[in-house]
Amino acid sequence: MGYFSAEPPEQPFRLFGPAHLAAIGVVSAGLCALRGARRLSPRGRRRVRTGLVAALWGQEVFYHGWRAATGRWTPQEMLPVHVCSVAVWGGGVGALTGNRALRDYAYYVGVMGATMAVLTPDLDRYGPRSVRFAQFFASHGLLVAVPVYLCVAEGYRPTWRGAGRTMALLALQGVVAHRINRAVGSNYVFVSRKPEFATALDALPPWPAYLPLMYAAAAAGVAALTVPFAGLPGRP
Repeated sequence: MGYFSAEPPEQPFRLFGPAHLAAIGVVSAGLCALRGARRLSPRGRRRVRTGLVAALWGQEVFYHGWRAATGRWTPQEMLPVHVCSVAVWGGGVGALTGNRALRDYAYYVGVMGATMAVLTPDLDRYGPRSVRFAQFFASHGLLVAVPVYLCVAEGYRPTWRGAGRTMALLALQGVVAHRINRAVGSNYVFVSRKPEFATALDALPPWPAYLPLMYAAAAAGVAALTVPFAGLPGRP
């Protein structure tokens, strides 16, 4: 199997194996390096921000192209309806334009959702000898990097107002995702049924009873990411 093959390599992914730990280390080192951007001029910070967004969008375009070239692009999996997919495009726009609602969404989804994805990735059997492995960690690492950069270098601070706005956007996204799921037979955001693979949702009641519990867990995570910044000065 080649590096760009759609078939998983003979060496499958191992949770917290050497390759996974190395990927976590690379993502962590990249996040730490962002602290140095505070010493840059406004023009330099703008270039870093633009570069991060370009890399974020570039890897997403590559992923769609790879799936299409290997015959694995389907509307049931690849529409930009996933929480992380919305954060890729919306968060990038927010970083470039300063839109506060999009920056808030990118912060909460990136720091909470993408960090969990890096630690417990859903990679099927794609190990380090597959391009999917590299793309996955690039995608989710950058999803964390963009809001972290905005926090450490450009003065962005999450607020309770932004937390509430993000929860409203997540609720709206769930409604839209459910309608799309019914139309194309997908399960975006897991709002139409539990995922077929093992997740923490397995411990919750059947659909639709688990939906408010899933939303409450998201609200708790959003609150936890807001508390450390409450009352701190910052820029929009």
